[in-house]
Amino acid sequence: MSDAPATTASDTSDDADLNASEVAWDLDSLLIDGKDPDALLDEADAIADALVTYKGRIATLDAGELARVMTDYGRMQEFASRAGHYVMLDYSTDTSDPERGAAMAANQERATAIGTKVLFLDLEWAAADAAHAETVEADERLAFCAHHLALLRQNQAHLLTEAEETILTEKAVTGSSAWVRLFSELTSAIECELSGEDGSSTETVPLEGALSRLGHPDRDVRRTAAEAVTAGLEPGLRTRAFVFNNLLLDKSVNDRLRSFPSWVSSRNLSNEASDESVQALVDAVVGRYDIPQRWYKLKAQALGVERLADYDRMASV
Repeated sequence: MSDAPATTASDTSDDADLNASEVAWDLDSLLIDGKDPDALLDEADAIADALVTYKGRIATLDAGELARVMTDYGRMQEFASRAGHYVMLDYSTDTSDPERGAAMAANQERATAIGTKVLFLDLEWAAADAAHAETVEADERLAFCAHHLALLRQNQAHLLTEAEETILTEKAVTGSSAWVRLFSELTSAIECELSGEDGSSTETVPLEGALSRLGHPDRDVRRTAAEAVTAGLEPGLRTRAFVFNNLLLDKSVNDRLRSFPSWVSSRNLSNEASDESVQALVDAVVGRYDIPQRWYKLKAQALGVERLADYDRMASV
């Protein structure tokens, strides 16, 4: 038996990197057979080219043929998705790295080009004769994708022509996707000045690091963190608001072109929920605002304060 004293968490806290600043994702599990993202897109592109031979016939395929098409389509999507997630996650670890940014942009451009080749597949099946489609979807060979095929037909009223869908898809790379990337880069660069442990020095931390202190049990720590977050968010606020407003406008244009009745209808459709059921949920929540009000009163009592401040909402109890 060793005579060395037992090690406790407090003994090692000075040595441990509690912020995990040196920890990075191992993304290799996203790849297939060791192929890099470009090689995965090569595979996806080759499958897309093969699928193009079915153009004009999707709506009349029998179950066996459609099963083969959907199996290949699924493989194409997997290759493209794995490549896309690899470069996106790699980029997110350092959004200021131009090489990572260039790799993600190139991946998006190529994936979009591949996707536009097979836009016809969804559009043709969505417009298929209902009786034929229901018969084909009921075949057990299509059990793996029958639900997806049925949803495509339900969404038919909101699909545009192939030419219009192609334009929207390709323009999204320099439209909404570009705005989202810019917003991510702007927010990831935000830094906050926080007081050090001795109360006299300050340290510069990323926005997420400052936000994490809003759950601190010490109210003074929470308050100063909230003030630091407010100060950190102020520079560039107008630019970020401009980006956000453009994303909202882009969505409103898409909703109008696709004839969605409300701003939330597209989300409801993807969630397989009716507008009426979601509105009923909203009405129920609005009608019981007293529940969170009661909760905040109880939390104030638990924290020993007369009234909660905004920086108390996430406080540990």
